[in-house]
Formats: sequence, structure tokens, C-alpha cells
Amino acid sequence: MIALLTDFGLSDPYVGSMKGVISAIAPGTPILDLSHEVLPQNITQGGYLLWSCYKYFPAGTIFVCVVDPGVGTGRRILCVDGAGYQFLGPDNGVLQLVLDSLGGYSIVTVENRRYFRKEISPTFHGRDIFAPVAAHLSRGVPAASLGSRTKSFAPGQRLVQISARGEKRYQGSIIHIDRFGNVISNFKADGRVRSSLLLRVGRRAVRQTFSTYAEAREKTPFIVVGSSGLIEISIRNGNAAGSLRARIGQAITLKT
Repeated sequence: MIALLTDFGLSDPYVGSMKGVISAIAPGTPILDLSHEVLPQNITQGGYLLWSCYKYFPAGTIFVCVVDPGVGTGRRILCVDGAGYQFLGPDNGVLQLVLDSLGGYSIVTVENRRYFRKEISPTFHGRDIFAPVAAHLSRGVPAASLGSRTKSFAPGQRLVQISARGEKRYQGSIIHIDRFGNVISNFKADGRVRSSLLLRVGRRAVRQTFSTYAEAREKTPFIVVGSSGLIEISIRNGNAAGSLRARIGQAITLKT
């Protein structure tokens, strides 16, 4: 199957156009929507969403990640093979978290125009390159046929591993804010976090730590380890991002 992740939203015909191209080349191939609500051009958020859920898809899934502010320029398009999956994405750092999580992988640059649409818009590679390439991959075209192998790629957002031992100070950032207003950091917990954490977002300090939302008092920000294993800030029945005036990409600090 093919899973799509974009910043296109659903009010315009962009996602539908990609699905149409895929279906014309590979009729019957299942197409799933991972998300189309990545904030426009937000590479960090797109990379997090892809990393956080790809492992729950069946082996053989082809992920198409189009968060591509450099569309039409000389930036490369990469096809990554690893852990039984394939990932198509622009070479802008959006694949960094996935690459860090794979035990091993191979990368080719997508260059073979045989697998593109004949007419290519410089502003819509999602339809004219990513979609047809994904469709051909789903029909059994080997990744090696797409272009040349490479070991280089543009760096992107990475996770910061938090140790359960000793007192340390960590620098990190906010990589996602979900629809509930939970503020998701790039701090990866090493098991259950201690109650002595101090997390700073701007001038606000968050100290309380709970394992579930229901344990916390309402209106008070608290620290929790979310379902992806990352440290988050939440407010029970409230919006932590709004309360803290948090934004994706904002620098934060953690003291253990």
C-alpha cells in the first residue's frame, strides 16, 4: 500500500490529484492518508508525524512525504529502503528521524524520468514525480531503477535521549502540537521519567510529572511521556500550547 503525508490540507485538489495519478498507474493499490494537516512548509512537524507512526503500518508500505518548500529547485528527492518499508521524500531533513530509527537502510536519488509524468510542473512535484514514482514502486519497480545510490542527505531534527541517571541539563525543541494542545518535545524518555524534572518553555517552568492525564489538576501544565515515548506538556481538559504560548520549533530546556 501507499501512505501519503503532506502539508496540502483537504480543501484543495492537491491530494486528490496525487491519488488520481497513483490509481491510473497502479489500479487497486490501497492508498492511506497518514495526515495532510502538517503546517505549511513545516519540515520538523512532518518528520515527527512520519516517524511516530510508520512502524504501525504493514511491511511493504510505501510512504510518500511531501513537505517540500524547495519544490522545483535543485534539491534532490530520495527513496529510502529500510526495515521492510520504502520512504519517498525531499532531501530537506524531513526523513532524519526515520533514518535514525532504522537499523540499516539504503538510499537512492530519484532521477529516472521514465517513472515521472511527462509534463512536470515546477510547483507540484507531489503529483508529477512523487505520486507516479510511488505507483511504479508499488508495481514492483526496484528502487535501484530510480537513480544512483547515495550515502549523503540533508540533516534534520533529531531526538535528544534523556537519561534516568544523574542531574543534567538538556537543550531541545518543540516538534509538534496536537489538536488537544499537547506540546510534544524532541526529548526521548529512557523509561519512566522522574518527578524531579524541570522543563522550561520561554519564561514558564513546568515541574509536575504524571503518568496519565487524569492524575493532574485542571488548568495546571504538567509533564507526561506521550504514546510516542517523547516528553510532552499537557493540561488536563485544557490547551497547554495556548497557555504557554508555545510554537513548533521553539527552543526548550530540560533539567533532570
